[in-house]
Amino acid sequence: MDFSKNFSSQVKNEVYVKKYSIVIKDLKLVLHCGDIQEEKILGIETLMDFEIEAIDFLDYMVIYKFIEDYSKHEFKYLEDFCFSLAKEMFKTFKQIIKIYIYIRKKSIPFNIYAQEIGVKLEFEKN
Repeated sequence: MDFSKNFSSQVKNEVYVKKYSIVIKDLKLVLHCGDIQEEKILGIETLMDFEIEAIDFLDYMVIYKFIEDYSKHEFKYLEDFCFSLAKEMFKTFKQIIKIYIYIRKKSIPFNIYAQEIGVKLEFEKN
């Protein structure tokens, strides 16, 4: 069955998809963001989790590549990256209705006693 062709209308034997999500867990990317100059210049290692709810088929490799390409921009804070990314994803992929992002810094350039620091954000299409 080719899910990319009208996924939402494909029903077989009274079975239907109630919720469709793409999940990407522990995506490792380097972001250039933060208050500290070293974070902007050298970048920070991050781990990201995404759950993207959609009303129709989405190719997870297309989503992955979109996130990877978008991460190459410079941002002030992790939240700026998340807000900006979500806005662009809603604009680019009309079938997306919700985006959950959990992003955390793995390389922290200052003396803090934590394995990671991050934020969880949820976005919903208006």
